[in-house]
Amino acid sequence: MIADDLQKMLSAAFVSARRHGCASVSPEHLLLEMLNDTAVVSLAEGASFDVSRLRVALVDALEKLERVPSDAVEDFEPNRHLSGLMQRAILDAQAQHRFEIHVGHVATVLLDRQRTPIQAVQRYQENEV
Repeated sequence: MIADDLQKMLSAAFVSARRHGCASVSPEHLLLEMLNDTAVVSLAEGASFDVSRLRVALVDALEKLERVPSDAVEDFEPNRHLSGLMQRAILDAQAQHRFEIHVGHVATVLLDRQRTPIQAVQRYQENEV
């Protein structure tokens, strides 16, 4: 089951993606929304991410996504990368014997430098000093 905190983040990501004319919701949309949460920012900083640079990389990645007129998308859905991310977060939570998936589970998967599906995070890593 998806916890309320994660449901709010997912809803915000959907709203943001639609507002910007994207064809679907991506992990980049979700992570950008999640970076408004102080716990996620702490997690990112703890994983040695420069949150300001990460935000810039995410915005840059989102600007490059395909745009469509808002009325052209009838079934607005997560893209395959976001679906895969959610599946990994669910499996991680289940491995911890958790019955709810929280923002922290998803943030942990998103910020895992070995498994991240986010191109913006990968570009961030490539450009680190």
